[in-house]
Parts: sequence; structure tokens; C-alpha cells
Amino acid sequence: MEELTYLDKEKIQVNTIFYFWGKILFFLLFTFLIFQWIFGIETIHRMIPPCYFHSITGMYCPGCGGTRAVVSLFQFRIFDSLKYHAFVLYSLILYIIFMSNFFYHKHITKHIEKVFSLVHYIYISIGIIILQWILKNIFLFIFHYDWMK
Repeated sequence: MEELTYLDKEKIQVNTIFYFWGKILFFLLFTFLIFQWIFGIETIHRMIPPCYFHSITGMYCPGCGGTRAVVSLFQFRIFDSLKYHAFVLYSLILYIIFMSNFFYHKHITKHIEKVFSLVHYIYISIGIIILQWILKNIFLFIFHYDWMK
């Protein structure tokens, strides 16, 4: 059996932390689903305050559309979710892949060193957020098209 390098041990530690927080996130999402089933998704959507950055500047912030994207995703309107904030769908897909991969390698094969590293995917996430933020504001101010409406 090979000896793990320091970087492999670091990757395992980081992935274990992500897996722990992923389980907590699953519990929170499950609680949110029950809450929205009882009270309705529109009630929850109205409880969230508007974006202060957008209210003051008229520009969209990097997170603008995130709530609408989550609401659209829970209503199975995938295209609307992508339109409002592509990061939400990307992170959901990445979450499902990572959690199932880590679960498989931890509990079935017992080789968590084979779990893929999330670092590159986090950089892609940051890129998606920045790109969508820039595009929303370009379309709003140059083309006078507000794709958030």
C-alpha cells in the first residue's frame, strides 16, 4: 500500500470538512422543503428583504437573483433558475456529485483518497458568479434589457 503524501492528506481533510458541512446543508435543505411545503414558497420569498446594493446603485450585485433561482429550482423551472443565477444549479449538481462520490468512497470502497478535489470547482463557481454579475449589468446598462424581470 502506498504512503499518502502531505497534499493527499490535506485533500482528504478538506474533503472531509466539505462532506461534514454537506450533511448539515442537506438537513437545512430538507427543513426548507418542509417549511415551504407548509407555508408556500411565495411566503418565504416575500420574507427575504430586497437587495440593498441594487436598491441604492441600480446595479445588480454578484448575488442578485440567487433567491429567485432557488425558488425557481424548487418549482422545477430549471431554465428560470439558470437565468436568475447559474451558480445555484451548478452548485446543486456539484453538491450531488461530491456527496455521492464521497459517500461511495468512504462507506463502500473505504478509499477516501480517491475522492476528487473540490478546489478547481470552487474556482469555476467564482468564475460563474463574476461572469453572470458582469453580464447582468452589461445587459441592464448597455442594452437596456433586464433579464431579472
